[in-house]
Amino acid sequence: MRHSANLKIRALNARSIYQHNITGHRTPARHRRAVRSHGRTSGFEKRCFQLFGPISKRVAGGHDVMSFFATPLGQKIGAGLAGIGSIGAMAAAWLPQTIYLDAFREVVQHYKHGFPLPLTKELEDRANRVLQDFTKLSEAKKASIRFFHVSRLEPWHAGTPESGYGAIIGLPINFTFRSVKDVQTREMKLFTGRSIEWDTPAGEVFKKSMIMSDEAQRFAIAQQIYLTNTSEVTVRALAACGAALNTFIISKLVNRRIPRQTPFAGRCIVYAGVSLVCIIGYLAINDMARYKYERDSINVVAKLGPDYRQGAIEYFEKRIVQNKALRILLGDKGTSMFTVKGNVSTWLRTPHMPLSICLDQAKRAKKNMEEICDVCEEISGTKSSKKANNKE
Repeated sequence: MRHSANLKIRALNARSIYQHNITGHRTPARHRRAVRSHGRTSGFEKRCFQLFGPISKRVAGGHDVMSFFATPLGQKIGAGLAGIGSIGAMAAAWLPQTIYLDAFREVVQHYKHGFPLPLTKELEDRANRVLQDFTKLSEAKKASIRFFHVSRLEPWHAGTPESGYGAIIGLPINFTFRSVKDVQTREMKLFTGRSIEWDTPAGEVFKKSMIMSDEAQRFAIAQQIYLTNTSEVTVRALAACGAALNTFIISKLVNRRIPRQTPFAGRCIVYAGVSLVCIIGYLAINDMARYKYERDSINVVAKLGPDYRQGAIEYFEKRIVQNKALRILLGDKGTSMFTVKGNVSTWLRTPHMPLSICLDQAKRAKKNMEEICDVCEEISGTKSSKKANNKE
């Protein structure tokens, strides 16, 4: 009986010592005295370590991690991980727009029979003429902008001339259509893989909406040229870096105010909430920047000439008609993707300026420019001389 009692005491002592090493709780004094009296750890106590070790790790592993990051070494490692995460987030937003721009292009490029579809001579000349209308751009920046066919229904861009790696602008295949007969009804499919029902009223409307005039195409190209010369790429990269860095800083500040008795699971929930807030902030900054740049692009391109102003109205009208037709052709999926007004359905985010607002902005810009032109003509006397000539 006495030998059995000693074995139980040794097992209890071994368990208390192991829990103290893992959790940091102070071992009772009577247990420490018992361990000191027995000297070295026996084989039985080692077996107790093996028995209770995994259980203690599962129970106190989270607290052990948190206690480690509370030490000076843990704080340095945490700061280093935060720095690496911030740089990684910035690189994830920056590299596809710069160093890996060509690889990015291969992903979104339009292919035919396994090969990239080249631009037609007419479309390439049109794009270059639009590029020359941007007189404030340097020749080096103009030369760094490249055009290609993108597998989308709307123009697309990536990169920026400011980075030194240039920019790419993707033009949709329907920019090569001059009439309804040019629409490739056999090859074109919806992004869901379904064939388009061209014989339906919605199919006919969709087919006509893809035919855009030279003015509408020139406006769309000019808008993408303006967007490539903004600070959008830099804003995205800095916002990603700031979101990762803010997650670490805010989590550290919140951790100081959380009671020490808070369970590990509770701390994880708090940190997850902080991360979610930082991610939402990152997305909000991106959306606000894109909204501003798209709104400014309409006003800037409208100043290039009356053809661009008229082309802007036609372009947005055709885009709205396209989305309304797709809303019918896609069935239930189209109803969830597009609104009745032809805008892309969004919930909390607004990644792009709604097309209906773009159309109103284009009409407003055209009206403002016409009023400015009338005032200039009145000041110069051109308008009065024209009226006199008309009376004669």
